[in-house]
Amino acid sequence: MSQLYFLKNENEKREFLEKMKSNGFSQLENAGNELQIGKTLWFIDDLIKPNILISIKINVVLDSINWRRGFLLQNFKNENLEDLKSILSFRKKYNAIQNNLNEKIENIYFGDIKDNKLIELLQNSLKIRGFKTNSGEKMSEYIIKLENIDEKISELEKIIDKNVVLLTLNDIDFVNKYKNYKSEFTYDELKCSIESGFSYGYRIKKLDDCCENVLASWGVIWSDGQIGNFHTQDRFSGTGYGNQVKAKLIICLLKNNITPISHVYDNNNSRILKNLKLGYSKTIGVRFIDAIYNQID
Repeated sequence: MSQLYFLKNENEKREFLEKMKSNGFSQLENAGNELQIGKTLWFIDDLIKPNILISIKINVVLDSINWRRGFLLQNFKNENLEDLKSILSFRKKYNAIQNNLNEKIENIYFGDIKDNKLIELLQNSLKIRGFKTNSGEKMSEYIIKLENIDEKISELEKIIDKNVVLLTLNDIDFVNKYKNYKSEFTYDELKCSIESGFSYGYRIKKLDDCCENVLASWGVIWSDGQIGNFHTQDRFSGTGYGNQVKAKLIICLLKNNITPISHVYDNNNSRILKNLKLGYSKTIGVRFIDAIYNQID
């Protein structure tokens, strides 16, 4: 079965262009202009003896998308849409798919973008459709390599006590309230994480003879393996509860052979230091885009 490859840099594209021309694709003789623009994705089926080429201009594709209207409304036939709406009718109003059936989209969130050029292209495309965008402060990605897993788990278990427990579905609304940036997928992602046993919190059974089952700190593992929605209530800052929760989440990932990923703002020195102590190492910078519709229809 053929496989598609993404040519990442201009030299690789030019080498491929020569291979294509030598295999009878003489019509690519004047493709130099597209290479120079740097806004084109090239996909081929084989790097050595290419037979199939797909060339896509990113800005053209992005500008053709109506971000204001639900994706499924634009890409499904009417009869299929009715079937889909019927299937989703029993779901909660937070359902992420339901958002893509909306006639008017108010908010769009793109997370963990690793390419500054793509950020610029997305922002321009969203602006055309009347959205105001915010790309946020610079962040960096941190990972823990899947090496010496048993030793890493053993070290992390030493700092965890019995108050670190799984979150329940009853915690969803409370936990979701503290998430700074929400997308149409946030509620469903959180529900899925909790149901899958990938969300933990530090729960205090009794506090000062007045409060019971207090959720002091919590975090979840998203579907891409990233630890997110991590939060510790202010009154428990400096207690180390958050560190215990994060250690438990890391163990959960390591046991499932999933690389732990964490994104931290570059100016959050305390969080960076905690990450390093837990065994993380820095990889690359990332950004996000938060878009809000800013025009009157």
